[in-house]
Amino acid sequence: MRARLDLEKMKYLTRTCKKLKYLEMRGSGIIGESLTSALPDARSLEKIFVSEQCEITLTAVQLVLSTCQKSLAEASFMRVLGTRGGFLADRWPKLDALRSIHLKGDGDSCLDLVFLDSRAMRT
Repeated sequence: MRARLDLEKMKYLTRTCKKLKYLEMRGSGIIGESLTSALPDARSLEKIFVSEQCEITLTAVQLVLSTCQKSLAEASFMRVLGTRGGFLADRWPKLDALRSIHLKGDGDSCLDLVFLDSRAMRT
């Protein structure tokens, strides 16, 4: 996706594309409600990538992960906004299908760079 999509267009996309497996967000600006509100219809989503030009709050990241926790295998959020005290462990959902997650902060948030390979965590 390179164009800005409002809430209704995002919902249309996820509702219409029943077998949507990969969603990549590029462009500029902040992404949030238009993404998180549309994801309940994306039941087959396995991979999501949000580029460094798209800012997303830590709360929105946690909502995305929670909404797609059954199907999501890979997640990359390259510009996560949030305060340094905003990293709360109890807000993270259980993600059994997740193989990898890449979170990169905006330099002023609680995340500077985290790469997690969940297979390594299981050992």
